[in-house]
Amino acid sequence: MTEPGARPATVADMAADYLEQIRTVQPAGPYHLLGWSFGGAVAHAMATRLQEQGEQVALLALLDSAPLQIDPARVLPSHTARDVADLFVDAVGRSGRGTPTGLDPAEAA
Repeated sequence: MTEPGARPATVADMAADYLEQIRTVQPAGPYHLLGWSFGGAVAHAMATRLQEQGEQVALLALLDSAPLQIDPARVLPSHTARDVADLFVDAVGRSGRGTPTGLDPAEAA
């Protein structure tokens, strides 16, 4: 989308546009996706859409990204190392069943 009036209105629209462009070069998976910062949300939406379409996503890498659906009470004006560690443990410190894995926020910091 190169025209200013044709910008995507949502992350899902942006993901669909990127996938359309990617599929002109690679029509089928496995796909390897990388999203940095806000791009992490877009890459995640792309991976979700690809999997819904029966495609294989071999890698989804997110750098410096955060979920779009976050608890507003957890958004802090300035993050300390402990705040970041707590968010990290919340994000990755649980097994697939939602139980704690033993990851310690102090160690994560």
